[in-house]
Amino acid sequence: MTGIPFTRPKLTPQTKQLLLDSAVFQLFWFASILSPHVPMQIAALILWSLASPWPGRLWLIAGVLAMLGSAVDAMWIQSGLFLPHDSLPGPFTVPLWLMLLWLACARYLLTLVSCVTLPSYALFLLGAITGPLSYLAAAQLGAASLQYDSALLWLGFILWWGGVMLLINHLGTKS
Repeated sequence: MTGIPFTRPKLTPQTKQLLLDSAVFQLFWFASILSPHVPMQIAALILWSLASPWPGRLWLIAGVLAMLGSAVDAMWIQSGLFLPHDSLPGPFTVPLWLMLLWLACARYLLTLVSCVTLPSYALFLLGAITGPLSYLAAAQLGAASLQYDSALLWLGFILWWGGVMLLINHLGTKS
């Protein structure tokens, strides 16, 4: 057989880091959705931070984004449009496992925008598509209920997640 032999492409350290963080976040997401267990999430976040160290400033930004995301999820929960199966009664409606998932998501998305250069419209579209799909997947896997027929829910998800990606890009490039 003639031809050019296959050579493995050389990956930059930044690409290797993005691939590692992508795999870790996907595993974290699935584990959190399929069987939310807060002590295991905390252990996973600690191990992730050891395998992929981050400066304190980025953890602070991720924490602020996680609080913002949790506050918006609380709004969805209070409105009855999105209901995790273990949501809490009263003003603190967001379960701790979902807050930790937000922290992991913020950490991953900050890493993503630092490794990939995309125009603002592409970042908005990336968030507007993938964010709502994660809620849909969580509902399909039995972790939550969604008001599928609510145009308000889907429009809100699309605008929120598109805006989140723009905010993360802005904060990620400033740090």
